[in-house]
Amino acid sequence: KRRDTNHNREKIIKELKRNQSIVLVTKSSNHNKILLQFCKKVAKQFKNIIFVTITKPFNKIRAELEIAGVDTSNYVFIDCISSRYNVEVKDSKNCVYVNSPEMLTDVSAAISRALRNQNALLLLDDVSSLAIYNENTNVLKFLQGTIIRLQKQNASGIFLMLDDDKKEDMIKDLSLFADKVVRS
Repeated sequence: KRRDTNHNREKIIKELKRNQSIVLVTKSSNHNKILLQFCKKVAKQFKNIIFVTITKPFNKIRAELEIAGVDTSNYVFIDCISSRYNVEVKDSKNCVYVNSPEMLTDVSAAISRALRNQNALLLLDDVSSLAIYNENTNVLKFLQGTIIRLQKQNASGIFLMLDDDKKEDMIKDLSLFADKVVRS
């Protein structure tokens, strides 16, 4: 099973070299593991990694990455969920807080500010969770705009999504403007 995960991670990295924007569809059982292993591998390949977290607060994500041996010094986190947990939030050098994942305009503005160089990678930890807080059409518009912004900046993007039959239509829609959909 470990070999399969490593193979999948290598496949994703290979696809990222050929495609600027990838929708990565994962099973819920290995979603977090794939995310952590991917972060460990790509952290050295990009000057700037923008990690948009919809599922876990910044402090928890950063702790998980550090335990996994990921150097987060080149990461900028956009935390969209801490306010939901009534965690006291204050922007810092490497974290910007957005009041809610429902505030897609604010998330978009934070991404724009974080895209400061051409060797950047945007990681959005869970499109499926974003769709819980917003209508699918709004999520699709947000993602399309984000992908266009990435193209203009010559940056890359990985948009993780849980493999769920209910989201199959959304995956098909995303495939219209993302360069590649990869199932892991």
